[in-house]
Amino acid sequence: MLTRDVVGLDGRGGLGGTASGILTPLMRALGAASLGRDGTRVLARLDCRPPACTVDGSAVDLRAVAALLDHVGGAAVYAAIPGLQGTATLELRLDIVGAPVPGQAVFARAECTSLEAGSALVLGTAWCGDATAATMPVARLTGRFVVGVGPGQVPGAEDRHRREARAAAHVPVIAPAADCFDALLGGTVDGTAFLLPGAPWLVGSIALPALHGGTVAAGLMQAARQAAAVAPGLALKSLGVQYLRASHVEETRFGASVVKRGQRAAYIDAEATQRQGERRVARMQCLYA
Repeated sequence: MLTRDVVGLDGRGGLGGTASGILTPLMRALGAASLGRDGTRVLARLDCRPPACTVDGSAVDLRAVAALLDHVGGAAVYAAIPGLQGTATLELRLDIVGAPVPGQAVFARAECTSLEAGSALVLGTAWCGDATAATMPVARLTGRFVVGVGPGQVPGAEDRHRREARAAAHVPVIAPAADCFDALLGGTVDGTAFLLPGAPWLVGSIALPALHGGTVAAGLMQAARQAAAVAPGLALKSLGVQYLRASHVEETRFGASVVKRGQRAAYIDAEATQRQGERRVARMQCLYA
């Protein structure tokens, strides 16, 4: 039975109990909806409408799907550990097994399958069709999440009090009107790189604050897409993101390069940096085939 007490969705790093909907700034901006949970499995929906859609408006953007999967992955950790004080994505792997169906909503479900002292393993799926059956899968998630601390957090009461104060002072922002996912990101191309502004509606944790893990993944995917232009006819099949540190809400540069290219496959590495390259915040390896 689905219940509505989905925890850990308000971007407060676990500092504020229960939320009945998906409330992080990025998920609010995308128009995502919580469908509750079934035990420790968390379910959410993203409709095919601006700003979650592609430029032509035909289907949900694959980068928005990645962001939704990252989000329900973190929510699944909260659902599995009552009273959890925080979590953050350590690693995110996505296998692309289909494409969002034109005009249809995308559903995402995740469940924490293994808990250890410092991290949790989460498995998930995104699909189109009916909320109750993953008949048209789009992507499969394998994620590793830290347990007990959120982005940029350190254990201890003093740090927690500071986070609570920042979260309490947070003023919800309204994202500007955007007709597609690209417009919501608001990034620009700089040579071979992709520059993303530190917009408040791209935030996941309001307690630091920090960019949503899905925002970072989307930027890396965009940089990889630009690099993949040299390998026409190939499509993204899998990606693995390692989150090295919290992504502050400031300009982030995403760059990518082709490691190996053949007629049937290409491997691409991407990296996210801040402060003129001084802060490496994430890296990604992906396969186009």
